Amino acid sequence: MVAKRDTTRLNAVGNRVVNQARQDLGFQEHTNRNDHPIYSHYRTMARLGNRRDRKGNYLPTCGAAVYTWHLQAGVKPNVASPGRALSWSTSAKRDHRYELGPDAKPGVIARLRPGMVCSFRFKNQNHVGIIEQVYPLYAVTDEANTSTKGSVGFYTSTKYGVICKIRFYAIVKEAIDWRDSPETDSLIALNDRKRYISPKMDSLRAARLSQPPPEYRKPRSKPTVKAKKPKQPTAA
Repeated sequence: MVAKRDTTRLNAVGNRVVNQARQDLGFQEHTNRNDHPIYSHYRTMARLGNRRDRKGNYLPTCGAAVYTWHLQAGVKPNVASPGRALSWSTSAKRDHRYELGPDAKPGVIARLRPGMVCSFRFKNQNHVGIIEQVYPLYAVTDEANTSTKGSVGFYTSTKYGVICKIRFYAIVKEAIDWRDSPETDSLIALNDRKRYISPKMDSLRAARLSQPPPEYRKPRSKPTVKAKKPKQPTAA
């Protein structure tokens, strides 16, 4: 007999995970090399290295961010390698995975909930984020180490960062439900965040994100200068 899942707890955990993700929205990288301090926090919690490679890049952090948001929400997913995006799918129970994509069925979409993990496959590269809101054709997601393309809100640059996005189900590989993960002490992760992010940084992030998008002004066209016709020589 399959044990009935506690939907009240699942929904509460999902909301806590979303709230933690939203607290990081608006942090953007400095050089598109995975170099924002919040990423160092994610890598630390996922037990990844915080060293640059030969090209000056740090390790990407989408999976580490999803893991950190769960820890800060007070649950610890049993993911084999939380820093690897694909591991969020391969480590999950089969009945906790909901296949989406171009042929996503309405019945499957109806089972999606805030706080579930969403996975993607882009150009031979895996990526994960958190579902924040569910709609019939798309989900609003919170993702780290992603671009501002398709973003919700105003961001000060086009550099990668922790971004709220609209994702149509046609490009989402699957949703994975990790909300029933065992409880853990959230203070460990929350205190580690303070090592990298100061209250001032949080305030500046929130202030930037709350700004309206800049008003578009059509560039002024330069006045065209008509060439003067050469004077015709007068007959003697």
